Amino acid sequence: WDKVTQHYQAIVDIATTGYYADEAKNAIAHIHKNREVIRLKNAEYHKYNAQYEQDATEENFNGAADALYEVARAHEELGDNPEAIRNYERMVKEFAEHPKAPQAQFQIGNIYFFALYDYFSGWTAFVEVADKFPNTNEAIEAKRLLIYTGRILTELKQLMEEIALYETEGGKYIRPRIPSDSDKDKDFLMKVMADLIVQNLQRVASNWEQLRNYPRAIQAYKKLATEMPTKKFAAADAFYRAGTLYQQNGRYERAIRAYNSLFENAPESTWRNEAVYQQAVCYRAIREFGSAYEGFKAYMSITKGDTPYLREAEQIVRQFELDQDKDGYLFYQEQEEGTSDRDATSHPGMHD
Repeated sequence: WDKVTQHYQAIVDIATTGYYADEAKNAIAHIHKNREVIRLKNAEYHKYNAQYEQDATEENFNGAADALYEVARAHEELGDNPEAIRNYERMVKEFAEHPKAPQAQFQIGNIYFFALYDYFSGWTAFVEVADKFPNTNEAIEAKRLLIYTGRILTELKQLMEEIALYETEGGKYIRPRIPSDSDKDKDFLMKVMADLIVQNLQRVASNWEQLRNYPRAIQAYKKLATEMPTKKFAAADAFYRAGTLYQQNGRYERAIRAYNSLFENAPESTWRNEAVYQQAVCYRAIREFGSAYEGFKAYMSITKGDTPYLREAEQIVRQFELDQDKDGYLFYQEQEEGTSDRDATSHPGMHD
């Protein structure tokens, strides 16, 4: 974490304002906060644990248990999943009678399922919720989640086995295998098989989305978009879905590239207009306000009628075009340079 903080601080030193500087500052604060929680709560755990050995009161028991739970939670906040799991396991082992013990066991399953994508270990952890804490809400939720996940994983296995039948060695390309005696119907069979592959890949991606395994969902969408390029509408949909998943997870630059792929490969797509808007949203998120401004204007120019985003785009463009201090620089230009639109002496280029 010291090394991580050093790298974030290097970003701030290079550029004190802007998207990356803000992200780096927030990350540094987040790391400091949770490391401090870990330090303080570890000390509390050892203090209360030592007191409990001398005086087995409820106060000492709860104090030690609560502190250990907070240590695990802080590690999870930092994305330090192995340490989070280790401390949640300690919580369950040492304080099985504490009300937070079922939560700790359930959280172990959550980390395995939704952070590490380790379904075998997660499955075991959720089963243990039901076995160790049978009369709890966590047990009910764990059973429901296992049924739901089991169905999806079973379907995924079947779909991927079907898709594998059409892959060349190495899985780099997908092609339908046409029996040698079907020349008369070759075109028809190729179309049917290609449609089947597309449908299976779409279902694979959708199922990974339901499991919140976004890397694998994106991987399936990319496979569809790049290896089935003749299926224009399906490919466009895949580029758009990949873009939205990147966007939802804060990977704005990757989302921008995915939307660009849609524009380049399927400009006639029904997703085009919405992709233009969402790309502008991504540009605004990373504080590239000039590109965001052009994107929102482009969306307004190609959109017909009253659409869900038209009014919002118009409002953003109006705000971007303000020049409150009358210095000749529009609001979005001031924002991009980190200067003030309410102070005429603060404007882009003032330090050149």
